[in-house]
Formats: sequence, structure tokens, C-alpha cells
Amino acid sequence: AFDAGALFRSGRLRVMPAVGTELAKLPVPIAAEFWDGNRWLTHTSDSCTELPAAAIAQGNYLRNLGSCETAPGSGALTLNQGRAFITLAKPGVGNAGSVDLTLQLGDTASGQRCSAVGAAATSAVSAGLSWLQGKWQNASTLTANPVARISFGQVRSPVIYMREIY
Repeated sequence: AFDAGALFRSGRLRVMPAVGTELAKLPVPIAAEFWDGNRWLTHTSDSCTELPAAAIAQGNYLRNLGSCETAPGSGALTLNQGRAFITLAKPGVGNAGSVDLTLQLGDTASGQRCSAVGAAATSAVSAGLSWLQGKWQNASTLTANPVARISFGQVRSPVIYMREIY
């Protein structure tokens, strides 16, 4: 009786890895997904889930990328047909490296967030979307926040070896 005939699905929010140059902004895809009994599918009917920028934690900086040398935009992300992009600012020349992005969906948040490039890191906040957590990183329950490695300064190519013949 509480749903007035609306269709409900159980699912998860996923953040995907991204690779790009340190000289340009980098879009990081996120998607709402649901289990159809065989596989996870994008929930294209979801155009209302909102993720505050303050719930995007950054950590595990590697190589030449340091804390808050890149940051997501300051506005909240709203999914459109189950998808959205977190756009990270370009870290600039000499800042090639990687960072892990964690969407803080649970009731409590951990980790640091960057509100702007060059700003001091502050504590991340919870998005309050615990029903979108999943079994990430070998978790035994559906209570893990999604994490993805974001790499700057690398070129992603499907070509392993190419030789030109004249």
C-alpha cells in the first residue's frame, strides 16, 4: 500500500575507473544498476538519485599526484537515465598519478574530500544512500561503498604492438 503501485528495484551505485591525461578534465562515469537475475544492468529509469559532491572521498594517492591536486565539481550529481559523470579537475603538468574515489553511501562516512584544487582536504560526508551500497572489493555483505582507481598521465589504448609495413 505504501508504494501506490510504483515499481521498486533493489540495486547498487557503481563508479567506474577512468584514465586520461593530466592536462585535461577527466570524466568519471557512475551508474545506478539493478540485478535482473543474471547480470547487473543500468537502471535507465533512475533520473532522480542525487549524490552530493561532499560524499566523494579521495585517497590512496600514488606516483606524482598529491592530495587535492584534482577535485570534483562542487555541485551535486543527479543521475539521468541511470548515469552521471563526476568531472575531476585537471591536475596539471608534473602531476601524473592516480587516486581512489570512494562514494560515501553508508550511514557514516570516512575519508577525505577535496572541495577545490589546492584546497585543504576535509572530512567526507555521507550521502545517506546505504541501499545503493554493494559487495565491492570482496566484501561479504552488501554494505561496501563503491571505489574506483582514477589515473592521470597515462594513455589508454587497445593496441599492444603496432607495426607499419610500407
